[in-house]
Amino acid sequence: NPKDIEKKDCETEIYLREPDKYHKKNKIFTSSGREAIHLALKILEKHKKKLNKVALLPAYMCDTVFFPFEQEEWKIYFYRFLIKKAESNH
Repeated sequence: NPKDIEKKDCETEIYLREPDKYHKKNKIFTSSGREAIHLALKILEKHKKKLNKVALLPAYMCDTVFFPFEQEEWKIYFYRFLIKKAESNH
């Protein structure tokens, strides 16, 4: 909720006024979903030593979504959705 966020320094830092309200001990705010994905990949790598760096991603998506996977040297496999039209009885 935007009203629960205060800017300390517009350039770098955002913090919550009521951190206990969200019942989470560890919180990290990112400026974008792509940045959140990149952070999640780094955390996975740090905590899971024998990580098989392979991702299965939908072929139809914004291309910036897979940039973090490329930056962290993950093998990416894309899959497609096949949509069949309903048959008409007319």
